[in-house]
Amino acid sequence: MTRRTKQMGVLIQKVIAEIIQRKIKDPIFNNYIITVTAVEITKDFSNAKVYISSVPDNNEENKIISTLQKSEGFFRRELNSEIRIKKIPKLTFILDKTQINANKIEDLIKEIAIE
Repeated sequence: MTRRTKQMGVLIQKVIAEIIQRKIKDPIFNNYIITVTAVEITKDFSNAKVYISSVPDNNEENKIISTLQKSEGFFRRELNSEIRIKKIPKLTFILDKTQINANKIEDLIKEIAIE
């Protein structure tokens, strides 16, 4: 990833987080803290993977990701008004399982330590 794509990814991450916090009114988000953990953007800015985590983490994550994906057009319009680039990337929302996996590993380590 080049410096330019990293910078654009960070900017898109910040803007999407603000959009989720301030402009999304879907009731599913009322019970969760949604975090945009990272954005990976292609060199040509045509596609971006937006990694999302939620607290509390339970079986609702897929519903959250689905809701965000259905709102992709809204996010792209908002990005277009906030960021001045020729091409607003196609957004793909992905559940970031890093924290979930870290918790599982921590539980396994505790289990081993007890035995």
